[in-house]
Amino acid sequence: NPKLNYFVMNGKIYRRNHFCVSFVILKKQSDGVVNETALKVYLEPSDDIFSIDRKIREVIAANQHEHQSNSTDKFARFMFSVPGLPKFVVAYHLDKHGLLPRKIIDLSPFHTSMFITNLASIKTSYIHHHCYEFGTTSVFVCMGKPVPDYMGGDLTRKVMPIGVVMDERTCTGYEYAAFYSDFKGYLRDLSQLETPFDGSRPQKEEKIPAGVS
Repeated sequence: NPKLNYFVMNGKIYRRNHFCVSFVILKKQSDGVVNETALKVYLEPSDDIFSIDRKIREVIAANQHEHQSNSTDKFARFMFSVPGLPKFVVAYHLDKHGLLPRKIIDLSPFHTSMFITNLASIKTSYIHHHCYEFGTTSVFVCMGKPVPDYMGGDLTRKVMPIGVVMDERTCTGYEYAAFYSDFKGYLRDLSQLETPFDGSRPQKEEKIPAGVS
C-alpha cells in the first residue's frame, strides 16, 4: 500500500523516499511534573517485527530519563521560544514552499509517515486526531483505553479501540479499503509480521538467557 506513505504539500502530492513513525513518551520529573518527548523511528525494508521492537525499545531507553533531552526536544523549545516564528515563518513559508532545511525535517516529529499516540497510557478513550498543518503527516493513529468486547459479545475479553485519520488526498477510497483489509489480516495472523517488508529472509529473534532481564 505505497500511497499511504505519500504526502501533500502546497497542493501537490509527493512520494516519500523513506518510512518513519513518530510517537510520544511521558517522562515524570522528580517534582511530579510530567513532560512529553516526541521520538521518531526510521524503518527499513529489511525490518521485521523483531527489529522494529528493538528499535523502539532502544529509542525509548535513550530518552526516558528526566535529564535526557533529545535533539527534537531542543529544536521544539527553540522554535516555540520566539513568538510568531513557528506559525508565520516556518509553517506557512519555509515548509509550504519546500525551503525547510533537511536538518529541521529530520528533527521534526511532524514530518513523518505516521504519528501514533497511546491515550490508553493515561486511561483515556481514543480520539480521531487531526493531521497537522505543519509537516507531512498523512496518517494519525490513536490507541484508546481497552474496553469490554461489546461488539463480539464476550464481555470478559477487552479490546483496544483505535481512531485512524488519513489524508484522503493521497489515494482513492479503494486503496484505503485495500489497506484496511491487509491491516486486519495482519492482526488476525501476527506471524506474518515475522517476514521483512521486502520479503527477504526473516531475522532471528534474539534469545535472552534465563535469569537475565
